[in-house]
Amino acid sequence: MKTCPLPCSEEQFTCDNCRCIRKSWLCDRYNDCGDNSDEHKNCTYKQCSGLEFQCKNNVCVSQNAVCDGTDDCGDHSDENGCDNYECQANEWACPDTGKCIPLSKVCDKSQDCDNGSDEGDSCISIQ
Repeated sequence: MKTCPLPCSEEQFTCDNCRCIRKSWLCDRYNDCGDNSDEHKNCTYKQCSGLEFQCKNNVCVSQNAVCDGTDDCGDHSDENGCDNYECQANEWACPDTGKCIPLSKVCDKSQDCDNGSDEGDSCISIQ
């Protein structure tokens, strides 16, 4: 076990990376430590309901959040394996991931697709 330079108080939990967090934050399905050690120490989680998706980090999110182009889990597990996002008429699918972004974000000089394809060469001919 790592020896931390400054001890945490009795009301706090010592993370593996020596960060101090409130004990009430243990096993709350949120990575408060930054190294996830607050979510792996003797945690037991309830099962997600039938209307929810269980993320790899044990967070429960709505089934509607799966493959919507947004990392709702915090670990991207709700977006893993999503080949074809179903974009709305006012959205554009990023060619690299299929993630849907609003048409207004295409060629807006701000990279919204992971590989920047929404700001690619085709923007030069549009502007």
